[in-house]
Amino acid sequence: MAAFRSPILFATLVGFLALSGCGAAPVVRPVEAVPVVVTESQDPAAGFRIRLEVTNPSDEDVPLDRFDYVFVVKDVGRFEGRWAALRTLPPGGTATIVIPASFSLPPDLAERENRGSSFDWRIDGGVRYQAPGFIGQILFDAGVRRPTEPFSGSGTFQLTSQSAPIEPDESTSGSETAD
Repeated sequence: MAAFRSPILFATLVGFLALSGCGAAPVVRPVEAVPVVVTESQDPAAGFRIRLEVTNPSDEDVPLDRFDYVFVVKDVGRFEGRWAALRTLPPGGTATIVIPASFSLPPDLAERENRGSSFDWRIDGGVRYQAPGFIGQILFDAGVRRPTEPFSGSGTFQLTSQSAPIEPDESTSGSETAD
């Protein structure tokens, strides 16, 4: 009799998980990568703010948990990071979220590139979020279902040196707008 209950329990659990995933995933669109700190010391480094536009196409609130990402500047450097989103997008809402990246610059960068040269960047990652509804919250909190929606984007920027580091401004926490 116990062997008979196990497949039923399993099928019920699978159905439960499938139903809890109803709703649309957030859409992430990388907009730009801006160098914010460039140091020319013995160990030159660069910091970046990467602006993401995140939209909730669902008709329910979607809590965002975190961003996992890899940011690469072609022939210059690579950064792997994780950034806590810790915000909830309202139905149909859009938020601008800024995530950081930084890495050491190659010592011969100045010899290879002229000031004002364009640099190609790329970001690949995913946003982990909680499926909408009470069941989605329970499964997320229990660690059973933590969906992640992938995103990627690319662009170019110009890297210029600064005599003193420029600190990121208050806008790194992002802003929200509802459509």
